[in-house]
Amino acid sequence: MVHTTADPDVFVVENDTAFDRSEGVEIVSMVKIFRMRDGEIVLMRDYFSPDLVADVIVGGMTVHRWSGSACRAPRATAASRAW
Repeated sequence: MVHTTADPDVFVVENDTAFDRSEGVEIVSMVKIFRMRDGEIVLMRDYFSPDLVADVIVGGMTVHRWSGSACRAPRATAASRAW
């Protein structure tokens, strides 16, 4: 799900990633905040539950499916990190 903000250069994306486990599927919800400049992503902040993601990595789960859209951000520069 994509949310707009009061700043037209900033938007928020909610996405869920599903991981297969022997006990069933585990859903990890994530939030990403994007800042655009001249049509390019200049900043992306990623928010998620570190404990749950650590369990995903240590528990040996593999990605099953992903809802959301993939984005490739250009390399951030010192200027692009400034909000």
